[in-house]
Amino acid sequence: MPTAGTPARLAFVFAVAALSSHLPISLGAQDPPCQMKVVSCNYAHLYSGEFSWTNTLNGPSSQFHEQVTVSVKNGVADCLGTVRETSNGQTTSGKVSGPGLFAVEFERDSADKLVYRITAACPTAAGMGSPVQRAELGHHDQETYQQRATAIAQKVLQGGSNYPAPETDEVNHVTGTVQVAWNITRP
Repeated sequence: MPTAGTPARLAFVFAVAALSSHLPISLGAQDPPCQMKVVSCNYAHLYSGEFSWTNTLNGPSSQFHEQVTVSVKNGVADCLGTVRETSNGQTTSGKVSGPGLFAVEFERDSADKLVYRITAACPTAAGMGSPVQRAELGHHDQETYQQRATAIAQKVLQGGSNYPAPETDEVNHVTGTVQVAWNITRP
């Protein structure tokens, strides 16, 4: 039987300590509850509105343009958008449509300030030559950078960002931008 000083016991203690550092911030009695859905502490069920993104890439012989709008009602996401890709003069277009995933998280940043992050995921586009994949985090999703929050589950979350696309490559003359916008509110 392992004792308190054995490696198995120490590993368990380290695992608990590591996990506790990633737990959501503690909630006050007046804060609305989060749900363990999509992410560990999700406030999306409190919000309705829109989250959208545009992703544009231009290269010497190819272009890519994606525009997606996620309509949210009480945390339930529905995606609608278009994708157009041109490569060596051949253009393929597709439609993004269907249920999505939506998360609103409140947390503390490295300076211990309250921030929020919104993440949305949608199915891949139909008509692009591959089977449509359902919405999942880590694939065909976008998120906001951490945004300052005034309170957990504050009434209005609104903003936008514009940044270079991750695929931007000056050496190969590929330019691109990603624009993300959101306007969600709770009653």
